[in-house]
Amino acid sequence: MPRPRKSGSPATPAVPATAAAPAAPAAISKSQAVREALAAGIEKPDEAIQWIRENYGLEMTPTHFSAVKANDKRRGIGGKSGDELAAAKVLKPLIHSYGVEKVKEMADLWS
Repeated sequence: MPRPRKSGSPATPAVPATAAAPAAPAAISKSQAVREALAAGIEKPDEAIQWIRENYGLEMTPTHFSAVKANDKRRGIGGKSGDELAAAKVLKPLIHSYGVEKVKEMADLWS
């Protein structure tokens, strides 16, 4: 059961109708902001957190940036690692069925 409200505090803070709120960037999670920075080609944590702060107004430590980057890489989210994982999943049954040499020959036909 929720706690009763105190009678002295209003439900919403009083804000003058003429006060304009600053333009806020689109709501985005910190993890998604890291992915956006990486997609923009920014790999170094110090540069990336500055870019995230300027573009999204989010504060983040270099350690947090690196942790998200490492977790995404481990999970195969974004970047080349996801493409390589998908290719390996396709090639595995081919190699099992035809052998490595035949699959190499097939690949050479496309290059």
